Amino acid sequence: MSTGAGKLAAIAIRQVEKNTGASRNAFEQADALRALGYRVVILAERGKPELARSHGAELVRLWRWPFKGAYRRFWFNRRVQAWASRHAPDLLISHGDCESPDTVYL
Repeated sequence: MSTGAGKLAAIAIRQVEKNTGASRNAFEQADALRALGYRVVILAERGKPELARSHGAELVRLWRWPFKGAYRRFWFNRRVQAWASRHAPDLLISHGDCESPDTVYL
């Protein structure tokens, strides 16, 4: 990842490893943000780095809570917020599993 590539956008989605509607939406957002000059990072628990790279984005895998249940979503939100506080993205897009002051897709 280059360091001088303009503004940083983060897309938080728990899984981007299959050809689902949510994944396609996240990759379309990555394409659009890249066209606008953003450096794009996709934050996910599960994903395929080659898919992210094919859309000009970097995949950052966040540690997944090992047990099923509602707490897994809260854990994901905490990991996203911790990453965002360290990297200060200019735009944070959430796909429903984390808090975002910018944009949330449900």
